[in-house]
Amino acid sequence: MARKKPSKPKHQSEPKSRTEAKREAKKRDFFRCQLLGFANVDKHTRMMHAHHIIYLSQNGTDDPWNLITLCDSCHRLVHSNK
Repeated sequence: MARKKPSKPKHQSEPKSRTEAKREAKKRDFFRCQLLGFANVDKHTRMMHAHHIIYLSQNGTDDPWNLITLCDSCHRLVHSNK
Protein backbone atom coordinates (compact mmCIF):
# COMPACT_ATOMS: atom_id res chain seq x y z
CA MET A 1 0.00 0.00 0.00
CA ALA A 2 1.33 3.46 -0.96
CA ARG A 3 2.05 5.90 1.82
CA LYS A 4 0.56 9.36 1.78
CA LYS A 5 2.93 12.29 1.84
CA PRO A 6 2.74 14.13 5.17
CA SER A 7 0.80 17.34 4.86
CA LYS A 8 2.72 20.57 5.25
CA PRO A 9 1.98 22.79 8.24
CA LYS A 10 -0.31 25.68 7.41
CA HIS A 11 2.33 28.30 8.24
CA GLN A 12 5.56 26.61 7.22
CA SER A 13 8.70 28.63 7.87
CA GLU A 14 10.73 29.94 4.95
CA PRO A 15 13.79 28.08 3.75
CA LYS A 16 16.95 29.19 5.54
CA SER A 17 18.42 30.57 2.30
CA ARG A 18 15.40 32.84 1.77
CA THR A 19 15.56 34.09 5.34
CA GLU A 20 19.26 34.81 4.91
CA ALA A 21 18.68 36.56 1.56
CA LYS A 22 16.06 38.83 3.13
CA ARG A 23 18.33 39.62 6.07
CA GLU A 24 21.18 40.49 3.69
CA ALA A 25 18.92 42.75 1.56
CA LYS A 26 17.81 44.69 4.65
CA LYS A 27 21.42 45.02 5.76
CA ARG A 28 22.48 46.18 2.27
CA ASP A 29 19.71 48.82 2.35
CA PHE A 30 20.74 49.95 5.86
CA PHE A 31 17.33 48.85 7.21
CA ARG A 32 15.72 51.81 5.43
CA CYS A 33 12.58 51.86 3.31
CA GLN A 34 13.84 52.34 -0.23
CA LEU A 35 10.70 54.28 -1.20
CA LEU A 36 10.39 56.72 1.70
CA GLY A 37 13.80 56.52 3.34
CA PHE A 38 12.47 55.64 6.79
CA ALA A 39 14.83 53.79 9.09
CA ASN A 40 13.75 50.93 11.32
CA VAL A 41 13.74 52.99 14.53
CA ASP A 42 10.78 51.29 16.17
CA LYS A 43 10.33 47.65 15.19
CA HIS A 44 6.65 47.64 16.13
CA THR A 45 5.47 50.69 14.22
CA ARG A 46 7.73 50.55 11.20
CA MET A 47 8.54 46.95 10.47
CA MET A 48 10.89 46.48 7.53
CA HIS A 49 10.17 43.89 4.84
CA ALA A 50 12.39 42.49 2.12
CA HIS A 51 10.07 42.67 -0.89
CA HIS A 52 10.51 40.56 -4.02
CA ILE A 53 10.45 42.91 -7.02
CA ILE A 54 9.56 39.98 -9.28
CA TYR A 55 7.18 37.92 -7.15
CA LEU A 56 8.09 34.35 -6.32
CA SER A 57 4.74 33.35 -7.84
CA GLN A 58 6.01 34.84 -11.13
CA ASN A 59 9.27 32.85 -10.98
CA GLY A 60 11.16 35.57 -9.13
CA THR A 61 14.22 34.58 -7.15
CA ASP A 62 15.79 35.32 -3.78
CA ASP A 63 18.78 36.92 -5.51
CA PRO A 64 19.86 40.25 -4.00
CA TRP A 65 18.97 42.22 -7.14
CA ASN A 66 15.34 41.02 -6.79
CA LEU A 67 14.90 42.17 -3.17
CA ILE A 68 14.21 45.67 -1.89
CA THR A 69 13.63 46.83 1.68
CA LEU A 70 10.26 48.46 2.32
CA CYS A 71 8.53 49.71 5.46
CA ASP A 72 5.29 48.00 6.41
CA SER A 73 3.13 50.77 4.91
CA CYS A 74 4.91 50.78 1.55
CA HIS A 75 4.94 46.98 1.42
CA ARG A 76 1.16 46.86 1.93
CA LEU A 77 0.72 49.61 -0.68
CA VAL A 78 2.79 47.74 -3.28
CA HIS A 79 0.79 44.54 -2.75
CA SER A 80 -2.56 46.35 -2.84
CA ASN A 81 -1.71 47.72 -6.32
CA LYS A 82 -0.81 44.41 -7.98
